[in-house]
Amino acid sequence: MLTRETFTFLYRQDQGRVGRGAFWRAAAPVLLVWASMTAIWLAIMPHGPRDPGRDGFFDGAVAATYLYALVYALALLIGAVMLYFLGAKRLRDIGRPVWLAGVPFLALFLDGALHWAAPRAEGAIGAGLLYGADVVALAAVAWAVIDMGLRKSR
Repeated sequence: MLTRETFTFLYRQDQGRVGRGAFWRAAAPVLLVWASMTAIWLAIMPHGPRDPGRDGFFDGAVAATYLYALVYALALLIGAVMLYFLGAKRLRDIGRPVWLAGVPFLALFLDGALHWAAPRAEGAIGAGLLYGADVVALAAVAWAVIDMGLRKSR
């Protein structure tokens, strides 16, 4: 059962250590919420520009879509902080520097920012840069899963 003290220990402070099993049990709820919210975003996200002259100045569906995008972004940030603290404990348990827990999140957020900015940058962000950012982000996540999720404790 997740008590207030357990929640604070796992998700709000970087002191302490956790084993593999505790890491996965604590990471699973955050990852499931992220997966659910991502599936919703992929289903409702706009796929092109909107013409206010044709569609009207205010559209309730568009407003609701972008309100969800704000809530989704906030959930991603809060979840990243929670998983950073959990990852820091796990990295301490396996004898690695705790600052490495932030690397996958930094790589993912930079990759997402590049993908968001690319269509708006009028060709300044090329496909090669986007591909490279994708590779770096996926490598950072793979490293995190292997190092934090599969490595045995010291």
